[in-house]
Amino acid sequence: MATTGVDAALELLRRLSGLRDPIEELRELRVAVQSLPPGCLLERGPEFHLEGLFVLMARGDSQQISACIAILDRLLQAMDPLYVIRNFGEQLQKGLYHHDDLVKILTISQVGRIAEDQLAVKEILNMPELLRQIIYCIAAEKISVARAAIKTLSRIAESPEGLEVLFGGSFLVDLRNVMAKGSDMSDAIRGVTS
Repeated sequence: MATTGVDAALELLRRLSGLRDPIEELRELRVAVQSLPPGCLLERGPEFHLEGLFVLMARGDSQQISACIAILDRLLQAMDPLYVIRNFGEQLQKGLYHHDDLVKILTISQVGRIAEDQLAVKEILNMPELLRQIIYCIAAEKISVARAAIKTLSRIAESPEGLEVLFGGSFLVDLRNVMAKGSDMSDAIRGVTS
């Protein structure tokens, strides 16, 4: 039964790429993916080609973006962190520039999850622009984006390599610049981190 559900979800995902108005298929895919047991998703996660979902999320309206976020969140959670950063690192980085804060939160949360993996965190450390954008998300207007950024940077800093990269070079300058943007923001950040 679960295999049939995975096959149906894979078929829906394949059909998305050629559609001009994919909202109905996105709804169906969202329901299909949410109904699958996590074990099935873990087992067959790499079979899900997510590039089309990232494209739809980048150019869609709020309803389309919301559906893509829900689907991507569920599928990315089921994939190995090293696989995610190696195969979708560029798309995650683009998500930090998205106008929708929920896309930024999805991206930052995924990077935080990836940072918990000893091998995958090294991949993150080799993506300076991704790290820099997360640092600048600390100063985001939405406190939920800032909190997600702080949480993710804290996870990255838990490894000795991450700590050295964040506080031993140009990123320290970026962190200081973000903190200097205003005392109100600094107070908000201190409140989040304490």
